[in-house]
Amino acid sequence: MLKIAICDDDLNDLKMTDEFFKSYDNNIETSLFTNGNDLLEMVKQQEYDIICLDIDMPVVSGFDTAGKLYDIKYGDNLIFVSNMESAVFQALEFRPFRFVRKGHLDTDLKSALDAWIKTYGNNERIQALDEDDCEVALKISDIVYIEIKGHYLNIVTRGNTFHKRGKISDYEYLVEQGYFLKIHGSYMCNIKYIKNIIKDRCIMYNDEELKIGQKRVAGCKKNFMKYISRR
Repeated sequence: MLKIAICDDDLNDLKMTDEFFKSYDNNIETSLFTNGNDLLEMVKQQEYDIICLDIDMPVVSGFDTAGKLYDIKYGDNLIFVSNMESAVFQALEFRPFRFVRKGHLDTDLKSALDAWIKTYGNNERIQALDEDDCEVALKISDIVYIEIKGHYLNIVTRGNTFHKRGKISDYEYLVEQGYFLKIHGSYMCNIKYIKNIIKDRCIMYNDEELKIGQKRVAGCKKNFMKYISRR
């Protein structure tokens, strides 16, 4: 089930966006919000795969809301939906997945959703153990990075760290598929959680810095830029 939050103070636009998603696939669940504050409160309790956000809203603007969403953990799953086509360049500062024009809602939103599913629609799961050694199934899209320590893997998500016995090479196919970057012999990072690459440092969505192996810097930068350009 794909979970999508839609935030727009215009009730007609909110309804139209909601109807689009419902017609696109019946495996989509939407949550509707008319202001950024309510959305920000809900994302602390509920994770969404995609957030569709209007820009021109009273009280808390779409840009202000986007900035706070980054502080919580969202970023690459953000789609701006707006009549303010002139704001597209300012919107790029937040690195949204797409900018959708309300005047071309059906075509732009379909293109955005098709691209999102192609990029992030990997439903594969990895079996691992939590801190109580209980088995859990982790979605690939929820994994921030994988680290090898001895004979065990630490699998880090946005809120927890899990572990399992294995080799990091067991998951290098995710690098080949374009979901992860192999930044070091001991680390694989989910490319969607990378905010930037500066010199030999991989800056993650939460500002955690991971060192890139000297021989991997150029390749990682190249692949990261390819990822940015194809979005």
